Amino acid sequence: MATDSLTGMLDKQSFVRKLEERFKTKEPFVLVRVDIIHLKSVNERYGHIGGDKVIRETGERLLRYDSSLEVYRTNPVSYTLITPKEINLNELFGVLSEPVVMEKESVVPKVRLFSLVTKKSDTERSVTTLFKHASSKYELLRERIVVIDEALRREALSEDTLLKEILTAIEKESFFVVYQPVLDMQSGKMISAEALTRLISTKGEFIHPGLLFEYAEEKRLNSAITNIVLKKVCKFLGEHQELNIGSVSVNMTPDEILDSKLPEKLKEVTEAYGVKLNQLRLEMTERTIQKSPEEIARIMEKLQDMGTGFYLDDFGTGYSNLSSLITMPFECIKLDKSLIDMLEEEDKAKMVALISEMIHIGKARIIAEGVETKKQMDFIRENHIDRVQGYGYSRPLKEDDFVTFTKEHTEVKG
Repeated sequence: MATDSLTGMLDKQSFVRKLEERFKTKEPFVLVRVDIIHLKSVNERYGHIGGDKVIRETGERLLRYDSSLEVYRTNPVSYTLITPKEINLNELFGVLSEPVVMEKESVVPKVRLFSLVTKKSDTERSVTTLFKHASSKYELLRERIVVIDEALRREALSEDTLLKEILTAIEKESFFVVYQPVLDMQSGKMISAEALTRLISTKGEFIHPGLLFEYAEEKRLNSAITNIVLKKVCKFLGEHQELNIGSVSVNMTPDEILDSKLPEKLKEVTEAYGVKLNQLRLEMTERTIQKSPEEIARIMEKLQDMGTGFYLDDFGTGYSNLSSLITMPFECIKLDKSLIDMLEEEDKAKMVALISEMIHIGKARIIAEGVETKKQMDFIRENHIDRVQGYGYSRPLKEDDFVTFTKEHTEVKG
């Protein structure tokens, strides 16, 4: 089974395979996710060596707590345990919260535990959805131990309920947009932003974006949502022409990019709000290119002539034909957060450096997504990566907060 290079623990790939085996038995079991929720502050105070020590010590404590536990490092700041029976969560929390010695000081790790007893009907997708929902709900709350019970299961919207919520939001255009600023490393100023779509259900519950768009794409509703987002973004840009926002990028699905009416739609919505097309950027993923590279290239050329530009999103999560990337006119290629997380490991950081060099040879600029730590920022400076997007610079901001941020982090127009 595959292992994680930092800790030697079994990794997410091994975890997924084990889940598949467990679900085949139709027997219930317990999953416990352990989130380390203060790693950014540890890295800022003690460097990545301190953060790595907390990560390793957390994993070792899990193994020492109960040798029968199956422990997996399922993302850079989380472990997930598989066990046939429920465990004492308060006791485990106490063990994980014991101080970790850092040079002459000690740090008390801050963790949050999520416990879930599976059902026969569960799948990898359903438990992933449950953990996402619980994590999102408790992100800003003080609870450190969360049991995913029937109430939380009901909150993690059923497909029928989710469909109704999406259709209602389309009808009422009640999706809202938050803006995540992008830092230009050369000037030290904000140069652009990404528009991110959010939805609060009719019951006031936050719907996780991953769940929202996965289901919307499955039901072929993404185009309707994107039309609403484009309208809201153009309205916002039109109302704030005095700001030096640069450009705002909007995510597009393969079907949207391949829509023959896209140039007409973009021209119509920008003219309606007095916005120039060069104030928009369109983001597409590697999956889009794979679908129809020649047709995509033709559409990109036409839209470029009209004034817009293109970003390749989530680079590193797919299997792109590199010759296509080099020949297609991407203004920016966005390194996915999964690549940025690799920078904590020296051998993988070298690989990311080579990828960055290759992209620069192709004349595209690079945006590093999901940047959070000082070590990641140091790597970005050393490897001349052009732009940064992530919580290390700014979280996504609501319109009013984004206006304030823009005024403080850009040159004044005129």
